[in-house]
Amino acid sequence: MRNDEELKKLAKDYKFGRIFTDRDAPATMVLNCFPVLRFLGEPQLRRWRRRPPALIYEYMGERNPNSVNGYPVFFSCYFLNKREFARFLTLVAKVEAALESL
Repeated sequence: MRNDEELKKLAKDYKFGRIFTDRDAPATMVLNCFPVLRFLGEPQLRRWRRRPPALIYEYMGERNPNSVNGYPVFFSCYFLNKREFARFLTLVAKVEAALESL
């Protein structure tokens, strides 16, 4: 479970375009953007069926030099669970509000 400071940093990095998420590509492209997901074992897949991740993401600095249909490709990724994702969305909204007030 990520703490508030980690989620704050993640929210800022997301708002400034430093992070690519599964939400930034069509659902049909997610496995092309994160091909490492194709190698999940059966135990992990069973866990995902019970509790799927709410967000899949990686920092843009980790992208592969190649792309697929204009989308970046990553050979690593991170996940947020539903609770972390809810907090993340709240923090993203706060970052947006702070930027608008400038």
